[in-house]
Amino acid sequence: MSDNTLTLTRTFPDVDPEAVYDAWTRPELLADWYGPEGFQNEIHEMDVRVGGRYRLTMIAPDGAHYPLSGEYRTLEPPHRLAFSWQWENQPASIGNDITLVTVDIKQVGRGTQVTLTHSEFADAARRDNHRHGWEPSLDKLGRFLASSGSQ
Repeated sequence: MSDNTLTLTRTFPDVDPEAVYDAWTRPELLADWYGPEGFQNEIHEMDVRVGGRYRLTMIAPDGAHYPLSGEYRTLEPPHRLAFSWQWENQPASIGNDITLVTVDIKQVGRGTQVTLTHSEFADAARRDNHRHGWEPSLDKLGRFLASSGSQ
């Protein structure tokens, strides 16, 4: 695994894999938890099929807009999904490179483990910038799943 790959793992108790997969693939659910703390989402497109595209805008608490898009590469409900990721019109520090996000979902006891791998970053700085977004986003996913009774 490259030094420019980010891997994060979370285990969500009393949640089944189907609920986690749905949270990633249903636009009305994704909009509720995706992105860092305080961010809102506008889902413009989610064609959830291999080769289908998605486009969304994360809106920061200060009103800044962060549009991103990509293509679904792998869909294996409820165990795995992978999609390309590209920021649109962002400064060089964030980067407009096309990267790959893979989400592995597996049942562990009465809960579900999620391993998110975001790979193909141009450099470690961009990888680390994304860590600051993904960590709180996965925390938000956990709270969303717990509050929605996703069992």
